[in-house]
Amino acid sequence: MRARQGAWIYGLVDPTDHSVHYVGKTTNPEERWSDHLHDGCIASEATMNARALWIRGLLDRGAAPFMVILEHVRPFRLWPERERWWIAEGRRLKWPLTNVSEGGEGPGTPYNNNGQRGKIRKVPTNGH
Repeated sequence: MRARQGAWIYGLVDPTDHSVHYVGKTTNPEERWSDHLHDGCIASEATMNARALWIRGLLDRGAAPFMVILEHVRPFRLWPERERWWIAEGRRLKWPLTNVSEGGEGPGTPYNNNGQRGKIRKVPTNGH
């Protein structure tokens, strides 16, 4: 049913400097934001990715990321292309993204590589 409503491409934003640190896709923004906070709560350097560790650092300082909707994508099937565009645009603009892939992966897409997204790499932070 949610696929008929489309998908939302969103950014997770650092409340201290208002920079976008992650771009993702969801069909339920409220639930996805909650999932990110949960991931941050259980993050440890040994087990979690850069996004979750960034969220954990904010939570440890009494802050939390906020979500901004970058685009509502309709029809649903176009979300992989739009997510890739937003990640590329964020990198072009030097957002300090924690995304480790170019985007567009997910169940049922040709870009899904069974959850193996590769190694985390450094992204320019634009002085932050």
